[in-house]
Amino acid sequence: MTPPQKRTWSAQVLQHLIVSVFMLCVSFAGKANHYSGGSITYSCLGGNQYQIDLDLFLDCSGTAIVPQTLTFTSDCGTSFTVAGMVPQAPTEVSQLCAAQLANSTCNGGALPGMNYFRFTTVQILPPCDGWTISWNICCRAVAIDLVGTQGMYIEAELNTITAPCDNSPVF
Repeated sequence: MTPPQKRTWSAQVLQHLIVSVFMLCVSFAGKANHYSGGSITYSCLGGNQYQIDLDLFLDCSGTAIVPQTLTFTSDCGTSFTVAGMVPQAPTEVSQLCAAQLANSTCNGGALPGMNYFRFTTVQILPPCDGWTISWNICCRAVAIDLVGTQGMYIEAELNTITAPCDNSPVF
């Protein structure tokens, strides 16, 4: 009868590393799987000043909303980010009959629930032929992931020279 083999130090480290990586992946996926859609719109306030709105739709069965970041890039060489944007109060937009809204995941129930969040910033954008306002996140809601496309990227284009004080379309 042979005695049980002892695991070597490197095997133990490898096992701990594998478990740690797995837990990190599971933890990360749980935090980012609730984004379902969104848009960026802008309104001219005059004097090269614009109100920019980031609208996001989140599955209520995911984790809580976190502050967001918008990136501004111009063809004229200007680039900056607006970080730490906090949302206005959420609005439930679940696709349920009114009588069933109390049973959505937004309200502690089991039926699918969806919240709408708006993040707003006001920025002065100097005249330039092309401004790109963008937002991205690594992961979407699991239910709407496309094969090979796990993340979300949203952008709006703005020309402050040819169309000064223009507003974006609103869907």
